[in-house]
Amino acid sequence: MGSLKLNRVDHFQINATTNRCATLLVGDGKRSFSVLAVSDTLGQVNLFRFSESGAMEQKIFHITRPVTVMKTDDRTKKYKLRMMIAHDKQISTYSIKGKNLRNYKSNVDGEIYSFDHNMNDIYLATGHVYQKVSQNKEDEFLLCPDVITDIMIVSDIGSTSDTFVALACQDCYIRILRMGVVSYELKLNSSPVCLTRGRSPDCAVYGAIDSTFGMVQFFESEAILCWEKSPHGQYGPVLAVNHFDLDQDGEPELIVAYEQGVVEVFSYDEFGYPQLIYSLDHHARLTAMAVGPFSNPIYPEIVCVTFTGSIFGLTTAPVSDRPDSGHAKNPTRIGRERILKKLREDVKQLEIEVVELRASRCQLLPSFLVLNPTELTHTFQLDPVSSTYSLRLESAIPIDHVLVQSDCPVDLLDVVDNSAVKSVIPCTSEGDNNSVLVTYRCQTNTNQMELRLRTIEGKYGTLNIYLVPQGQTPCVCTRLQFPIWPLSLHRRTHEFPEGGPINQLKLEGKFSLAELHQLIMFCLPDTPERPPLCIGPSSTEDVRTGSTECARLVYESTFLSTHLECNYERNCALFRSDNLSTISVLKDAFTKEATKRKIHFIMDLDIHPDSVEYTLRCIRPRLESLLSLRLKVRLIEPLQQFIASQTQGVHHTNNLPSDTNIPYGRGENPLPNSLPADCAAIWRDANKLQKAYRDQSCILDRLYGYLVDLYIDKYRFQGIDVKMRATDMLDILSHYDFDKLLQFFSEV
Repeated sequence: MGSLKLNRVDHFQINATTNRCATLLVGDGKRSFSVLAVSDTLGQVNLFRFSESGAMEQKIFHITRPVTVMKTDDRTKKYKLRMMIAHDKQISTYSIKGKNLRNYKSNVDGEIYSFDHNMNDIYLATGHVYQKVSQNKEDEFLLCPDVITDIMIVSDIGSTSDTFVALACQDCYIRILRMGVVSYELKLNSSPVCLTRGRSPDCAVYGAIDSTFGMVQFFESEAILCWEKSPHGQYGPVLAVNHFDLDQDGEPELIVAYEQGVVEVFSYDEFGYPQLIYSLDHHARLTAMAVGPFSNPIYPEIVCVTFTGSIFGLTTAPVSDRPDSGHAKNPTRIGRERILKKLREDVKQLEIEVVELRASRCQLLPSFLVLNPTELTHTFQLDPVSSTYSLRLESAIPIDHVLVQSDCPVDLLDVVDNSAVKSVIPCTSEGDNNSVLVTYRCQTNTNQMELRLRTIEGKYGTLNIYLVPQGQTPCVCTRLQFPIWPLSLHRRTHEFPEGGPINQLKLEGKFSLAELHQLIMFCLPDTPERPPLCIGPSSTEDVRTGSTECARLVYESTFLSTHLECNYERNCALFRSDNLSTISVLKDAFTKEATKRKIHFIMDLDIHPDSVEYTLRCIRPRLESLLSLRLKVRLIEPLQQFIASQTQGVHHTNNLPSDTNIPYGRGENPLPNSLPADCAAIWRDANKLQKAYRDQSCILDRLYGYLVDLYIDKYRFQGIDVKMRATDMLDILSHYDFDKLLQFFSEV
């Protein structure tokens, strides 16, 4: 596997930024320089360029907020550098001098989140709505089942001359449009968030919300997934993907930037698969990435923009102490000299301003306080691997402390990279509506932090985060609210497996499709804002009311791998699951919430008698694996003591410590004549087993809690209260035997 060397050079510092806030305009011919355009949260568009002498030039113009996406207008000649900016429900074209050249205002309410252009046509997406605009007139219109996250024009497909449009949608589909109509769909394993053109015109590379990315090849009637790749770590959503020939060998590399600050570069092998050649974690949230020559016309670089407004480049130019590299001044040296010079000037100016502000503050402090708004960004999403929620916070100014409050029980887990001091406040009063109250006091100059929390399905409410920035007198607080759903450990999927025993919950009454969809949004995460209407046969056929509109959603439990299918239309709905507890939680949440919203319906339950045993057999492999791991961990200390005592007797010494520091390597059996091979393996892998148990011991407790709930739910639907037998089940689990567990579930 090859390697690529990139050197970081810091360029500029501006105000806080948002996603897709930058574009790099690369010129040739009459204009050999490049212009970097970056927008900030204040509505300023900053234009940066380097002159031939290496001096930086900056120009600023203002635009109506908020700016949602910036792109290069490549419909003009290269020496006429122009940019297209989506902002405030419109798309505007600007020159590099800040002159407004063209505007188009959309007639759809909402922000234009993505767009693409081709000659005189603009293809744009606003929420669920796709539009094609030709000569400032709407030519095509489509309402998609879910939010469109990105859009891209695809040309040269097969022998046809038609223009295809690829839509990346939040429901894990890439939809291909032809003449404004969905021609076909490609199902993915995760929700795509960005698209870029591949190495050939009929290919595209997508990035997903779970850090995966892959290549798709389009044909006239179908699309195929050529390859899919996952990173080595959890880097958050893919921010941007791009192709560029960084090492100038004639073959473009694939550059992938993640929101959490990781930038990776891949080269393609002879089979067309990506091979990692560069990776760097900048430990700061990225909002934009562009590739091309910028600070030096000879050497290309990856230009990155962070949420706090830092702009830096990863350049291919070699680092040299010489002031002249032979072609042009080294960009790394230029950047350092420029930053030092500007910092000295800023320090002098700040010293003067501090004296003036300190004098005025003494006069104004008794009368009022000035509240400074805090620029804050956050992500809150479910990690399907660990079945926990990750909350990432980043502030433009340092954080003083964070208060976490919840009216439903959640477990706050320790995070390795979190250096904040955690303080748990006991919640004893039942009337204060607090189940969790925790404070995190951050270290100095902490701008970002991560919280991980574990939810319990069936326990739902609201999680409140209060963030206080640092200051002489902290008096500003930003509050974030996140719902904790009744079925919080579920995520959307495509297929509902048939063949197993299925439990059903049927609703009939007087309600609209939208009202029932709101109830589903209240109970389940990752639910689209609009009902995903479907055409064709539905599982509600036996209770159909003649309505032409019906919707279908499928969910999967990340913890137990069970499934839930929701089929609903006006006045009727059918929910199917192979997990009895899922139906129980759904029934309780529907009953409580429908009463609040004054929605009337009749519930009909159909419980399959074999579903509980089916669920137990599905859980059995994971449960027995964890119990085996716990048993091995419990044997480690006795084995260490036994081996230490035996080796002391053999060597006739009493000065050896009673631990693993014995004169035998970990790869051998210290007592081959008396210690079985499986026990020797436990002793040899002690550290690995203990680490695995620390990471998974909580999962065993969660499985115990789920089994107790499943037992209670089984007999609750029969009108029998068996809560007093929960301790008996825990005794059986502590002396685990699957047959006895099945027998216990069949008894009252």
